[in-house]
Amino acid sequence: LVPILESKAERGYRLVTGQLRSPTKAAAKGFVDALNPDMSVGVALRAIVAHGLDVLLANTNGLRDAHDPEFVHQARVAMRRMRSAIRLFDRRHADLPAALADELRWVGRLLGAARDWDVMTAVTLPASLATVPRKLGPHVHALLTRAGEKREAAHAAAATALATSRFARLALGLQAWTLSPPPT
Repeated sequence: LVPILESKAERGYRLVTGQLRSPTKAAAKGFVDALNPDMSVGVALRAIVAHGLDVLLANTNGLRDAHDPEFVHQARVAMRRMRSAIRLFDRRHADLPAALADELRWVGRLLGAARDWDVMTAVTLPASLATVPRKLGPHVHALLTRAGEKREAAHAAAATALATSRFARLALGLQAWTLSPPPT
């Protein structure tokens, strides 16, 4: 069981109306809005991680249900912002347990691989192959097909891993940590 932010009523309404889930943006403004000038470093770090976890959970839930690459992208952006804040505020893991930081790195690698294949298949290869001579068409098609297969495999690996008890433990552990009192 992996935590989700969507209530049963929201999910039911979405399913009845046929409304598609849309990616939750990991905009910098959302992270900054969680802060105020009077916060200590520990409280600020908890606010950033809590917001990032919300964005991550919303997008990983969407990633399991849809094939929109934007879910992967926004989840990865949330991961990068959380990990950057951790490196900035708690580099030696005096506050955030190193085990949680290691698990965040694991999720970051999964999302990074999926996002890399998204960019490769949607941007890099099409731009690179636009000027290839027509006689190489079958080879281009084979390359694009293979890259698409790699993309699907990376997405499947990410979706599978983000539905495991390992990810659920990470999400619950991060949530518990964000609710814990910071060190003085």
